[in-house]
Amino acid sequence: WFSNSSNSTTGATSVGTGTTFTPPTTTAETTYYFAVAASATCGSITSDIVEIEVTPETTIDTHPIGSVYCQNETPTDLSVVATGTGSIAYEWFSNTSNSTIGATSVGTGNTFTPPTTSDGSLFYFAVATSPTCGSATSDIVEIEVTPTNTVTPASTSPELCINTTMPVINHTTTGATGIKVESDEVDYNLPNGVTATWESNVISITGTPAEEGIFNYSIPLEGGCGEIFAEGNITVTDPSYPISGINVDNPGLGDPLPATSTFTVYSPGLTLGTYTVNYSRTGANSGPDQNISVTVTTAGEFTFTSPSYSNEGSTILTINSIQKSTDLCPDYPTGAKTVLYGISCSVEFDRINGNQEFYVPANVTQVTIQVFGNGTGGNTDIHTMNVWPSGVIFAGFSGSDVFATEVPSSEPAATRIANAIINVTGPNGKVKFNYICDSTIPSCATLVDDGNSFIDSDGFTVIRFDNLGTCTWSAPEGLDEFEVLVIGGAGGGGYGNTAGGGAGGGVIYRAYSGITSTGDDGLQGASFTIQVGNGGAGGTGSIIRGATGNPSAFSAGTFDYSNVRNSIGGTLSGAGSFSSLTALGGGGGGSTGSRNGINGASGGGSASSWSGLFNTFIGIFGNGSIPQGQNGGSSYAINIFGVAGGAGGGGGGAGGPGSNGTNSLFGIAGIYGGNGGDGLPFNFTETTEYFGAGGGGTSSGEQGAGGSAGAGGNAVSGGAGQNGQTYGSGGGAGSSGGGAGFQGVVYIRYPNYRILPVEYLYFNATYNDFQRSGDLTWATAKEWENDRFEIERSVNNVKDWEAIGEVSGAGYSDAEVKYDYSDIKLPVAGGNIFYRLKQYDFDGDFTYSDTKSIKVEALPGTTHWRVFPNPTTGHPFNIEILDPSAYHDEPITLRIISATGQFHTIQVSEMRRMGTQVSEWFSAQASGIFTIEISWGDQREYHNVILRR
Repeated sequence: WFSNSSNSTTGATSVGTGTTFTPPTTTAETTYYFAVAASATCGSITSDIVEIEVTPETTIDTHPIGSVYCQNETPTDLSVVATGTGSIAYEWFSNTSNSTIGATSVGTGNTFTPPTTSDGSLFYFAVATSPTCGSATSDIVEIEVTPTNTVTPASTSPELCINTTMPVINHTTTGATGIKVESDEVDYNLPNGVTATWESNVISITGTPAEEGIFNYSIPLEGGCGEIFAEGNITVTDPSYPISGINVDNPGLGDPLPATSTFTVYSPGLTLGTYTVNYSRTGANSGPDQNISVTVTTAGEFTFTSPSYSNEGSTILTINSIQKSTDLCPDYPTGAKTVLYGISCSVEFDRINGNQEFYVPANVTQVTIQVFGNGTGGNTDIHTMNVWPSGVIFAGFSGSDVFATEVPSSEPAATRIANAIINVTGPNGKVKFNYICDSTIPSCATLVDDGNSFIDSDGFTVIRFDNLGTCTWSAPEGLDEFEVLVIGGAGGGGYGNTAGGGAGGGVIYRAYSGITSTGDDGLQGASFTIQVGNGGAGGTGSIIRGATGNPSAFSAGTFDYSNVRNSIGGTLSGAGSFSSLTALGGGGGGSTGSRNGINGASGGGSASSWSGLFNTFIGIFGNGSIPQGQNGGSSYAINIFGVAGGAGGGGGGAGGPGSNGTNSLFGIAGIYGGNGGDGLPFNFTETTEYFGAGGGGTSSGEQGAGGSAGAGGNAVSGGAGQNGQTYGSGGGAGSSGGGAGFQGVVYIRYPNYRILPVEYLYFNATYNDFQRSGDLTWATAKEWENDRFEIERSVNNVKDWEAIGEVSGAGYSDAEVKYDYSDIKLPVAGGNIFYRLKQYDFDGDFTYSDTKSIKVEALPGTTHWRVFPNPTTGHPFNIEILDPSAYHDEPITLRIISATGQFHTIQVSEMRRMGTQVSEWFSAQASGIFTIEISWGDQREYHNVILRR
């Protein structure tokens, strides 16, 4: 057998022998074959040439490629390319598993479009078939269809009050595997205190909102297909009606009873509409809390009338809550929410509170005392007596006795009862003092406390000047010590999403002592002009910043003083002459189109903005006027790599600067509006309040808080900034308008016992600095059974009296008799020394004179504290204060320093345990010399102590 590549015998190649031959088919080609039959004797013969054609088998050259699609996404066609003989036919199959078994034909042709209408995975392959040479199967590929994410609408869109636990908001999702984590690029815009979590395809939004505003939240889903957001809104309200003052119109003396009083309540937050007001009453006409409806027809004020009353005495009204008809919840107002009303003044002392003191107020010359043996029933008695301003009458309870006396509690109870002004017996006693109120308090001021029961019985009169504009205060004759607090109006907050907070008004405090006028002790005919400044309005547009507050002032009086303090508990600054005090207004906060904070007593916070790519604009904070206030906070902005945001600075405060608007970590972990600067604490009323705080700044992230825990106005996203909440505190910035700054105020406080008579008819006390003695002189016009005078002294108060000497009386006399006494053992620590005479008759009855005082300087080198015994074995060991006037309830720290320089620090828990705390530490120490450092306020004192074993 021969083969050839052509139909010819020429050039053929022998490929085999025998009658048969199997042609190879391993190569696709055409080969020609023939056979030659040869006889050994008769030659050979050639067969026909035959053609053997070997065609190629079917093969897949290009296989389809699998892919993942979102549901209903347009897919890319699957494609296959095969080679083989003839016209190749293609058929596509699908299966639910990666197998050809059980597959279903789904199409023909060399391409196929897989459906994406249903989620899940299908497997596809193609079979290519040749007419003559069989078929070939492609690779099996997976087409995965992922469902499109879905999220249901919010289950609720709550409107609720700040600091109220909100109902849970749920969104049910499909497709997603979670929610994206909040960052600078991802801001849910949920209020502070509210969080979002994802579990088992449900987004839950929970918490207690800690800021007000309208929050349109948007939470992006993570995983699955599509950019889907869970969206809804939360409205958080914080109605705010801080009270700047309450004016009272009382009936006149002698008007018939029953009667009513009319109140006008002022608050910058009041707008036109109907409100529900809750108030309480204590004192002479106490009663259950009242809910009343009032209508505001003039913005910023409303008027109402008290219930009818039949008792002329003092009643205290307190506004507990205010709620507008459109408010979700009431506001529990801050500020001047308490006021005294009635025809006359009164104060009551009950047995349950023990012995108390009644301090005669300024311009009060007569008091009616009633005592009740059993509440307002049982044994009763009444007595009217003339009094001196600065005098003290003691309400006493001993056993079954209920009495009023001028004999202090330091005396035996039997002596006090025997010399009582009025006395009854009973199991549930009460002592009541009635008197005509001080008529010199001007209508533009409020008598907060006359030293007795309005707020507490501490002997200090407090007057608040809160009417805007000018007012005049006529000081009590002879007053030789008083405090004044002047606070300027605060600045308004800025406008916009990244605006600055308004600044606090200036705060000036002075405490004058040892006052003289034209050489006489105390104020003489002194009159002071008082100006109260309003707060600045909040910004109302992007180029309109918050307005600066107006100043407040205390001026026009003339007097000299021996000492003055510039801060509560501060050091004495020595003698001088009074000069006017002006507290500046706080600066306004910057707005997004006018970004600089305004200078003032404290500076307004600056604002920021951004535009385009990489462009940011930062305002300059307002400067404060130290020591009246501090600087505002700086603003912040970022605009890079698709991240854009900003924050306004907080308004400065009297007690600290506003904080800066900022981000926590390179702009990727949150942006924060600046907090308002802190105010300064004062306790001129029943509670400590912070005045002069700054307002918070807005931001594209978290909003800034008002200074001093909300004394300044909070910043608000999606609404107007909160108004300042206390006197002189700045308004918060707001995305739709800044909050208004709170108005200023002037407070005056003085101890009643420092109202000293100008002309001493019977009794004089002078300080002899050469002899360092207190020289007392007095005279009587006539005497009847006058046995003796006992001289009593009290140091730095009128409570702790001690007898220091005695002078015999003339007995009987119709002519003037002069007396004198020198107190030559004055306290080494000096101070205010008070004297009075206790005059005894022959039968043992006695009466007290008016109280007089002198001011004594400390001896050089005198300390305020005494440590003893010294040397000591460590127990007992004592530390006592020698000069109580030097201590004003500041925290006390002890530092015990050894000779080697090592030291141990003790924070004093109670003043009376100072020595015990040192003794406990000494118990574990070896003998040696130690230095004890006593620190309080801005003062320090050192004592060397020898420890012996």
